[in-house]
Amino acid sequence: MLAHGAPCGLVNYWENKITIPPDPNSTPQTSQSPTASSTTTATDADLTTPTTATLTTTLTPLHSLTPTFLEYQLHESIALSLILINLVDIPGTGINPKGKSHEAWALLKEQYGKPGERTRNMRECNLDECNINGMKVAGEGGHIERMRTLRKLANSVGMNYNDLRFKTKLIDSFPKLWDVICLICYSMASISEVISTLTSHGKQVLHTKTPTAIHSNYTVKALEVSILAL
Repeated sequence: MLAHGAPCGLVNYWENKITIPPDPNSTPQTSQSPTASSTTTATDADLTTPTTATLTTTLTPLHSLTPTFLEYQLHESIALSLILINLVDIPGTGINPKGKSHEAWALLKEQYGKPGERTRNMRECNLDECNINGMKVAGEGGHIERMRTLRKLANSVGMNYNDLRFKTKLIDSFPKLWDVICLICYSMASISEVISTLTSHGKQVLHTKTPTAIHSNYTVKALEVSILAL
């Protein structure tokens, strides 16, 4: 709905940003108690000349925050209709089809604006199922950047992936061939140090013809970590 309502300015009606103009036909009437001295006789001109309200005829654009009264009535009706035609079960939403568009919009935002449990589960599954699968380790389009994007999406729905949780997810996403490096990374406290180590190892794997020889430099460190863990 925002894709249709935002460009033309109807979103201002949904968010209740419009200054509602007064109805020119509902002029306040003041009553005066007749007195002997103030009693006057109506002339023929008074009886034959009708009193008309002055209407503002200046046109304003649809996105204007200060429309005329007639424009406000028309635009408000359009704004509400655009919401209603996008709903399958209007009674089920609790929206009053004769109410104001900003009331309907506020009700929809309250019901559907917050991420649900299904969305959070999907974002978590995306992180769990993400693995390197032949991708490059770092850089644009790399595995680490993809994991960072998935982490940001998960946190946007309230998953609260701090550095410690993300570090574990990131290390677990690498294959068993990387176990020697991953064991060292588990002992690191800083996520930036983990990323730096994984990136460095990925570059070595990419530029060597004998990947197994690369692990020799890390094997001793891995054994030291295992001994300290015992």
